[in-house]
Amino acid sequence: MPYRRILNEVQQQLVSDENNLCLFLQTNNDIYSFRSELTPDQQLDIIQPIGNYLKDKEYDQYDPLEIRPNTIYYILNKMEESQSLNNILNLNHQIECGDVKRATIKTIENDKIKLIIFKKDRFLFLYRYDSRKLFKQGWKAKFDKEEAVVQKEDDSILVLSKTIPDIILDASGIFAFILNVTQAEYILEIDSLFVSALNNASSNLREYNLMKSDTIESFISEVSKKNNYMRKLHKIEATHSYQYFHNNINSIPEVLKLYNLNVKFDEQNGMIIFDDETDVSDVLHLFADDYVKRYISQKDDVIK
Repeated sequence: MPYRRILNEVQQQLVSDENNLCLFLQTNNDIYSFRSELTPDQQLDIIQPIGNYLKDKEYDQYDPLEIRPNTIYYILNKMEESQSLNNILNLNHQIECGDVKRATIKTIENDKIKLIIFKKDRFLFLYRYDSRKLFKQGWKAKFDKEEAVVQKEDDSILVLSKTIPDIILDASGIFAFILNVTQAEYILEIDSLFVSALNNASSNLREYNLMKSDTIESFISEVSKKNNYMRKLHKIEATHSYQYFHNNINSIPEVLKLYNLNVKFDEQNGMIIFDDETDVSDVLHLFADDYVKRYISQKDDVIK
């Protein structure tokens, strides 16, 4: 499986004391670093829960429409969603170039914190900051005018307010594991991909003559009103379903009848008419080609 090698390398880093664990904050203004006084063993105390969390999980390629419990998703560099990793890769480049500021008391007084970032070797562990409290008891984050220092407080175990990151990024291979889908989608701004799918859909519907042209904008407008519609449309774009639909246009009337889809279809011109009688979700199901492919495959089985 494509993720297995990188997963093994992540797990090795989580138990290795060879590379220091560095802590950064991303705010609405800049990236800030902490000076760490943690020993190698203390650093491992922080990230050990991550290694345990990665065990006994299902792994699958990220699909915005199919989110299952107890599953860790991954994004490969060949996937369209990998575009959403660019901002994090740029952030990593900024860190590696030393283009960061030292965190001080003003950082938490004046800036809005967006991300907590751990970096170990080439791996970034990203936590979306969604609480006023940076650290739980056990952390000692000492802020003053000159710098902020992270220390272990007494003999208690070091713990983040969130022990498990939302995303683990392999900065060299453009590969990411998504551990918390909701928070990760916010960090990666996945919704921006859904919005771009609207423009692509309009062009494809015209290019393949799949929908009456003066009803396309009404269809796009309805899709844009619900995030799950845009997710579905994004998947359609990613799987190039319009072309398959176009190549099998003569089968559409039978598919609509067989699966009871509420879609108005002009058989003479071979295109959908999106009007008040047509259900937007049924159109999306139809374009997703599950019904069409199932029908075509069943016909082929009968012929065979």
